[in-house]
Amino acid sequence: MSFSRATASSELLAPDRQRPAPPVFLRKLRRAAVAVGCDIRLRVRVDGHPRPSLRWYHDDMALAADDQDYGGLWIRDCQQVDSGLYTCVATNNLGEARTCGPLAVLDLGQGRTPGEQRCAGQKLACIRHGLKHLL
Repeated sequence: MSFSRATASSELLAPDRQRPAPPVFLRKLRRAAVAVGCDIRLRVRVDGHPRPSLRWYHDDMALAADDQDYGGLWIRDCQQVDSGLYTCVATNNLGEARTCGPLAVLDLGQGRTPGEQRCAGQKLACIRHGLKHLL
């Protein structure tokens, strides 16, 4: 993965309470698919007090901290090398939580006829709607 193409962030809920709480993911990573050359945002939502710090990984390799900020992980100009398992780890002084999700980067148009490209596009649309049998 080219670290210059990825930026990360996560959304933090404003806690209703100020009592200390370990991190918990309110929105976990899910399986995702994207076409080669497209951008994708992998989003998480985490709660905890104090505010958890986040670390992002691609196939157990840490992503550069300077590519990260709160809100989600952006992967720009996806290539097939960007396929794999993405993990977000939230940590504060009370504990740690993690969520993982696979990303498939699909070649939908290289060397295909227009009819084949339409079919590939329909498969990607099905994947986006969570039809597991197509992954």
